[in-house]
Amino acid sequence: MLKPLQPSNKILRLLFLCLGFYTFSQQYPVQNFTIENGLPSNSVRAIFKAFDGVVWIGTDNGITTLKNGKIEPYFNSKLPATKIWDIAESEYSTLWLATYGKGVYSLKNDTVRRFTTENGLPFNYVRKIHSRNDTIYVGTDRGLSIIVNDEVIANLKHPETNGKLQIQDFFEHQNKTFVITFRSGVYQIDYLGNKPKLLKVKDYDHAFGVGVFADTLFQSTDGNILKYTTKDFIQNKPELSSFGKSVVWDYVKTQNNKIYTACWGVHTDNGGIYEIVDDTMVFKNSDFGINSKEIWCLEYDKTNDFLYVGSLNTGLYRIDLSEKLLFNQTDFPVNGLVNYNEYYNKAIVTEKKLIIVDTLQIHGKPKQVTQIIDNNQFYNFSKEYIAKKTSLKNVNDYYLTEKYNARTLVLNHVEIHQDTIWVSTNIGLFQLSFSGQFLQFYPLHNQLFAFATNGDLVCPVPYNGVFVFKKGDFSKVTYFEPTNKLTPVDVEDIKTIDNVMYLLSRSKGLFTYKDQKFTKVFGNEELVAMTNKDKSNLYLATNLGNIFTFSKNTYKITDTLPKNKYKGHSIQFLEHYKDNLIVGTEKGVNMVSNNPNILIDNEQGLNNRFVRNATINYDFLYLGTNTGWYSLNLNKWLKNNTEHRQEVVLKNIEVNFKPFEIANNLNLNHTQNTIELQWEVENHPYPNKLEYWYRLNDSWIAVKEPKVLLPYLQSGNYSIEVKVNDLHYGNTFAQSLLNINIALPLLKTWWFWLLIIVVLGSFLFLMLKHRFKQIQKRNQEKADIEQRLTETKLEALQSQMNPHFTFNAMNSIQNYIIDNDIDNALYFLSEFSKLIRSTLEYSSLSKISLEDELDYLKSYITVENLRFENKVALNLQIDPKVDVYNTYILPMVLQPFVENCFKHAFTSSIQNPTITLTIKEKDQSLIVQIIDNGVGVNHTVKSTITTSKGMALVKERLQLQQPTIEPIQLQSTPQKGTTVTLTLKI
Repeated sequence: MLKPLQPSNKILRLLFLCLGFYTFSQQYPVQNFTIENGLPSNSVRAIFKAFDGVVWIGTDNGITTLKNGKIEPYFNSKLPATKIWDIAESEYSTLWLATYGKGVYSLKNDTVRRFTTENGLPFNYVRKIHSRNDTIYVGTDRGLSIIVNDEVIANLKHPETNGKLQIQDFFEHQNKTFVITFRSGVYQIDYLGNKPKLLKVKDYDHAFGVGVFADTLFQSTDGNILKYTTKDFIQNKPELSSFGKSVVWDYVKTQNNKIYTACWGVHTDNGGIYEIVDDTMVFKNSDFGINSKEIWCLEYDKTNDFLYVGSLNTGLYRIDLSEKLLFNQTDFPVNGLVNYNEYYNKAIVTEKKLIIVDTLQIHGKPKQVTQIIDNNQFYNFSKEYIAKKTSLKNVNDYYLTEKYNARTLVLNHVEIHQDTIWVSTNIGLFQLSFSGQFLQFYPLHNQLFAFATNGDLVCPVPYNGVFVFKKGDFSKVTYFEPTNKLTPVDVEDIKTIDNVMYLLSRSKGLFTYKDQKFTKVFGNEELVAMTNKDKSNLYLATNLGNIFTFSKNTYKITDTLPKNKYKGHSIQFLEHYKDNLIVGTEKGVNMVSNNPNILIDNEQGLNNRFVRNATINYDFLYLGTNTGWYSLNLNKWLKNNTEHRQEVVLKNIEVNFKPFEIANNLNLNHTQNTIELQWEVENHPYPNKLEYWYRLNDSWIAVKEPKVLLPYLQSGNYSIEVKVNDLHYGNTFAQSLLNINIALPLLKTWWFWLLIIVVLGSFLFLMLKHRFKQIQKRNQEKADIEQRLTETKLEALQSQMNPHFTFNAMNSIQNYIIDNDIDNALYFLSEFSKLIRSTLEYSSLSKISLEDELDYLKSYITVENLRFENKVALNLQIDPKVDVYNTYILPMVLQPFVENCFKHAFTSSIQNPTITLTIKEKDQSLIVQIIDNGVGVNHTVKSTITTSKGMALVKERLQLQQPTIEPIQLQSTPQKGTTVTLTLKI
């Protein structure tokens, strides 16, 4: 800690304050948006952050928006590309745009309405719009309009102005609305009467605008600011103070009670952005990285602690005022930095300068001032010191003071020890007081060094051994040879942790130092960085990007940090702060903890990610780079940021690669099964710090962009969830994005199968019903056929046993008896009885064998031959292939045709009457021909024969049995005979 200054030191400091100190400038992270980034114009007239978080920007060439850190053009054919001078929002989220020349436009849900002189405005040149509840006040160059419910209800002017009432601004006080004019004074809008009117409350020469913050009011005049209490201003009392440097056009106040002004001198170059501090204006352009002196408007974003600055020539600026990260630019690379008290007093070394930042009490208030000690002063002191201490010429590295000069002298490292500053250079070690006074010097080519807990100064020499100065005394030095295995060489880092000094050697591993002794505790030759983890462990990093947990007790690796816990592969440094591991890589600064990690890179202002050195003092992480140093307020970075969880909003849906209406629930048919979703976290200040996962009823899947393609989804219900890892605020949140229902194909729906079952059941029922009817019909037909067969059998029996035939047969037998021809009588009686018996027997059978049919036929011919005195011969011709015993036909089907021969074919004129019966088999049918050599028949007789009852019965019987086959064919030639062909299915 810094000891109390002695009076002489205070005087010395004040002397340096007059001669060598200046106020040090810190630069805030800034983003500049111009026409190259999408602005319609670099002349920004209005900035407004709406209720939904969208930043609207009015320019000289129309309006645009800033969303998620990017300019997103707003297109609406009804909005002109004209000068937008002011933007306001009513309580119903209607946006109001003041144009300079085209009146006023209202915008709600992309619906635009315009108000001009044609529908009530006094003038189309509008400077300011003020919203109060549901009332819109429109300030033009020729008066004031009041709009309520999208209708101009009043135009207000004051008689003294002769129609010229240029409105500059509005403000609210004690629930009253006041109007600031350019040269006509201040008016109150009075509603006491039937109609609103203007009441003048204050007069002045001119005003450009006002800033009202609680009870304090600032009035802008030509080059000055008049400060009042708000009450005094309204009551026309004198100002409290007057100060200024330029014309102020706008004011804002931050949550840290800082007041900033937008200044443009119109005809002078004294504009810019200023901070009001103790009734003075402090120029902030360099701190905010603003290179314009034509600043027109301001807007403060309390949620993100952003200040938006609109210029008339260089576009829009967004400044991060959170002071989580600040940059201090230097002329040379920064090689070391250390804080030495709670006031953040610092000692910084660049390659050519030592910078001492001190806090002095000036006029009762703390002021940070900076002293610069350059390389010339270091070199000159080394020469002076050696001239006084000639013994140093015997030191090995004395030659360095001769080899290098002031121009080539390089400052390498800085440490604070016993309230003094120690600096290493390429010619030796220097000790200085906090006031910048040189104390001593020792020639030594040294870069990195540190003090052990016992006060020993440990100085590794590049490509050489280690010098140890006992208690920091240059006269008590011990040199450790590089050839000794226990000497750390190529030392990358030195840290004292829990009273133990650790030295990290790139070529030999990890060492400890205590009481003039080095101990090797770990032999890994790839180590590049280390830091403390807890009481028992260190973190060690290798050149391969791995980070290990190393036990201080067992000197062993106990764990490995997963690489997905930090971004980057090349580890530049490790630090530890309140249970958080801080990892510097080529990607930026990672803050690793049990909570979601934080990554700081160029998006948040860390533009130079090549870090030469890093250190934590108090609550700040300091990073030395080639262009300056960064200070990161770790308390602010690591505070609980759960209030910054923004909502994930679905922005676009495509189904089968075609746009689809956005909804929270999608009901699709089975062919609509390829879905692309796109979402965003609305109005996040650093959208590139967001990592996304999605889950589809299953595990989380990482995606590089906030969109996902879900191809060929099966039918079913899906719940799409999105998880966001916020690497800026260090939190993770998840929410449901969309529910999808994809219907089953028609063939898989239950109702379809129910319909199929019903249809098939109905069809089966109808088919069975039809089949049943057919069977019934067939059975009925069969019954009818069988009945008819029975009837035909009876009829055939009757025809074959007709009285005439029986009488003739009995008469013939009687004649034999009368003639006493007993043998023939008995024979014929036997044949006749056999015929009768067979007729009766066969009439009850459906089929009989061909053998039985032929026997029956022979018996019939025998009996019938009685009349012809046995003259009719029977010629029986049977194909050998025909099995007469196993071939079955209808009984008694041949007899009627043979009978026909006896009745009609054979007359007394026929010599040798013969009946020829041929039987053969063809196509599973029996072909039977009955051929006689009788008289034949003509057409008339043929008709009579074919219609004889016996033959008709046979034909009917055959057709009933074989309906598809023509059973009987008759051929007859007069005087030559007749042939009857029967086709019998077997």
